[in-house]
Amino acid sequence: MADPRAIVALVILLFIFFSPPPGQEPLVRARSRLEHIVAAERNDLTVLNQTRFGDFDPTQNRWLNISGFQENDTFVWQALPLVKERARQQSAHALGHDNLVRLDGDRDDQPPLPLYRNVTGTLYGEWIRSPIQSSVVPPKLNMSEFSSIGPFGPIPIHSFSKNVTAKSGSLEVWFEEADTQDTLLWHGDKRVAREVKAQISVGDEEVGDSWDSKLFGVHFLETGHIMLATTTDKFAGIFGLPHMALSDHSYRSAQELLNRTLEMSIEQQEDGLLQSFSPWAPTPEGTSDSLLAPTCDLIVYLQQHLVP
Repeated sequence: MADPRAIVALVILLFIFFSPPPGQEPLVRARSRLEHIVAAERNDLTVLNQTRFGDFDPTQNRWLNISGFQENDTFVWQALPLVKERARQQSAHALGHDNLVRLDGDRDDQPPLPLYRNVTGTLYGEWIRSPIQSSVVPPKLNMSEFSSIGPFGPIPIHSFSKNVTAKSGSLEVWFEEADTQDTLLWHGDKRVAREVKAQISVGDEEVGDSWDSKLFGVHFLETGHIMLATTTDKFAGIFGLPHMALSDHSYRSAQELLNRTLEMSIEQQEDGLLQSFSPWAPTPEGTSDSLLAPTCDLIVYLQQHLVP
């Protein structure tokens, strides 16, 4: 008669050998999930390919068929014109009003501005809340729509994580730009734009807390202007980023660059060369949203100052 202890040991060993590693999905389920994600990304990339500057304009009831850019997505898009105008003012302050036309692609015959063409490094500073906030009406959200599903049903949530509620605080930004041809856009013999990624740490002065988020975007080399966005299940930030541009010239440059780099990343996902389900996720783990609470999404405009 077989020793029952040996049978128990064999069952335990088989369970260990054939169980997936902790935190890793079964292969079939993971493959199905990846195919679903890639299909959504290809749809978003198609929309980016087929649209033009001005096709997304919530003030004129113009929307895009990607997550976060649709009429019923309850994002505060009425603030976008105010934020873009503020970004243009910052560019005019940093570059000089005479150089603001460079955002529109003018003055190509002029000498290049003294700006860093690669901003890899760390920026330290402080942030303060803009008065724009007071003119924006917060949307009325059905929080149950953002709830994760637990073993006993939806998990109640009352707020979003990574929210900016204080009046001021600390700010750290880690920039990374790969100095390769794959991430660079050329127009003739001129370098125009480069893909950039950043990790932002936002400190809350009132409670002494901070949070981090990863963003991806475009560095416009001729003007030192940078646009960044988070990308999550509810906000296809990197795919809609060109529509946040301050000019048609910036839109076309961002669209041309991202059409190429996003296509390359999607192909790497399909070939199994990328381990993350979402290459543009805002969290280090590569997951796009918190399991307990949804995160606030970010669109960031940055302007480099002229080098003395």
